[in-house]
Amino acid sequence: MSMNCKFCNNNIPPSASRCPHCGQPSLFPNVTVAIGEQNFLQDRYDSAMNDSLSRGVIAHVNDFENALTRSFAVINRSLSELERLVGNEFDTYATYYFLSEGIRLQKGEEFDSLRQAADSIFFTGYQKEIRFAALSLDSNGLSNYGDCSWVLREKMIAHRTSLFEDNTTLTI
Repeated sequence: MSMNCKFCNNNIPPSASRCPHCGQPSLFPNVTVAIGEQNFLQDRYDSAMNDSLSRGVIAHVNDFENALTRSFAVINRSLSELERLVGNEFDTYATYYFLSEGIRLQKGEEFDSLRQAADSIFFTGYQKEIRFAALSLDSNGLSNYGDCSWVLREKMIAHRTSLFEDNTTLTI
């Protein structure tokens, strides 16, 4: 889904973070795509709510929704990565692709190839810019990515976040 620029009203391609015509910033590409999915998601939500009502489990669904309002976006990394970021105000959190293009060697596992394929499908043209986090109810993340769980500040990510139900790599 593409959007029109709110300044010059020209079309902005989904993978662009700026209007190619006037240069004004756009939404993050993943957010633009997610906006295009809103009607579909609303229909799925309405269907699920009707189903839970008919099965008499609506209270459980409401409890789950309430729990989600207290959830956190969490990234897990190693203690050494945390020390690197805390130790220098000019260091930033790098994407998987930035690291694998020169700083860190890929393990050569099948998952690396699957991840690259999935990312190019789901995030065409901007896959190297995506950073992944897990949604957590208790501030603990996915320990297979590192021992330290970092809770992301909502005000720093809300404008650039989209959410998937599953690991995108496992859906292809």
